[in-house]
Amino acid sequence: MAHPVKTNFPVTVPQVEIAHDLALMGDIDMVAKRHGITPADIAVLLKRPEFTKVLNEFQEVMIKEVKYYITSRAKDAVKVVEGIMKNEEANDKVRLSAARDLLDRAGLAAKHQSELNITNTYNYVTNLSDEELDKLIEELEIESKESGEI
Repeated sequence: MAHPVKTNFPVTVPQVEIAHDLALMGDIDMVAKRHGITPADIAVLLKRPEFTKVLNEFQEVMIKEVKYYITSRAKDAVKVVEGIMKNEEANDKVRLSAARDLLDRAGLAAKHQSELNITNTYNYVTNLSDEELDKLIEELEIESKESGEI
């Protein structure tokens, strides 16, 4: 049964059902067919702030449900990765990859050499006295002139 699409009126129960299905399926053509309306009718609904508000609420709830679903299974996922890492029959590359994955997810990823060089240089330079900094700058200027960089 086709539901007329109203404008400037409160959202009807059938329109709430359409919003729900849009949030759930994400396919305008499928939702239109399911509700006996055209995709153009849905396009009109999507221009109504009242309808988009209902649609956004459904989408927010679904996003929260998906986040909960994923986070509630995180511990199991870590156990799987840990099982791979500890499996002595598994390929060493696979075990190493599992170990790196665990460290990465814990925020303990190995830094790239360039990151280490920058950090080490920063730490070295910030601990120099003014006199040591002046001497370092002077040496770098001399090296640059000799190499033709300046």
